[in-house]
Amino acid sequence: MTWVIWRQYRVTAAIAGAILAAFAVLLLIAGLHDAAQWHTALADCAKNGTCGDLSQTVSLGSGPVNALTMLTLAVPLLFGMFWGGPAVARERETGTVQFAWTQSVTRRRWLSVKTGWLLLAGAVFGGAVAGIVTWWYAPLNALNQDQFTQGRFDIQGIVPIGYAVFAVALGIAAGTLIGRSLPALAVTGGVFIAIRLVVTYWVRVHYLPAVTTIYSVTQNFTPQG
Repeated sequence: MTWVIWRQYRVTAAIAGAILAAFAVLLLIAGLHDAAQWHTALADCAKNGTCGDLSQTVSLGSGPVNALTMLTLAVPLLFGMFWGGPAVARERETGTVQFAWTQSVTRRRWLSVKTGWLLLAGAVFGGAVAGIVTWWYAPLNALNQDQFTQGRFDIQGIVPIGYAVFAVALGIAAGTLIGRSLPALAVTGGVFIAIRLVVTYWVRVHYLPAVTTIYSVTQNFTPQG
């Protein structure tokens, strides 16, 4: 099963890997420049005692690279549409499911192994993209302290991994139920975007904000609440 799945998705995996490598190189170059600029500004303001207004004097993360990182919001959706959607739908559409499900491998094993590898691939690629973007945003997060705002929170940390796994699972489910690749792609895209909008504009507003407290280790401290 693993060999068959690799044969089916090796071209797609190679393309995704090449795009990921190019994306990593671009963000590495831009990120090293921003990091050097941030540390230089930090050292200068420490000498002059003007670190309180760094956000007014230092500009980081501007330009096309910033726009490119925001486009990674769509990466989980692409995984769901082009990896998850056709996973079962293509087999049903072309009729090869009648061959695949009558071999010595049971239907349950065929589906579980294929689903498992696709979900793992989505998590790995989603995590790789999120890791690169999170590293690139480090100086910007330190400067503005706004990593929990809309758009920034959704492309950093473990959030893209969760969305990637969800999108692939949604695509597999849609393709299994509909049995046609193109309708499955459309349903996956529509449902995923709708859920993202609901989470962003109706759910996240009820999340508790992050609280930062600074206190002396030589005094007693009791958190409020």
